[in-house]
Amino acid sequence: DIEAEHGVCLSGDPLYGQYLDTQIARLQRAADGKRKSEREEARYEAAMLDEQRCALQRMREECRQ
Repeated sequence: DIEAEHGVCLSGDPLYGQYLDTQIARLQRAADGKRKSEREEARYEAAMLDEQRCALQRMREECRQ
C-alpha cells in the first residue's frame, strides 16, 4: 500500500510536498536504472516502481488542492 510506505497527505506539514517530490524523483531514477538492465525481471521491477511513482504523483496533486 502506497500510503503505508510513504504516509498520507499531511496537509498541515509544509515539508510534505517536498518529501513527495523527493520520493517521486527517487522512484523515477530507480525505474530508469531498471530499464537499462538486461535482466528480464528488471522490466517488471521498473513497472512496479512506475506504479508507485504515479500513485505518489496523484497524492502530491491531492495535497496541492
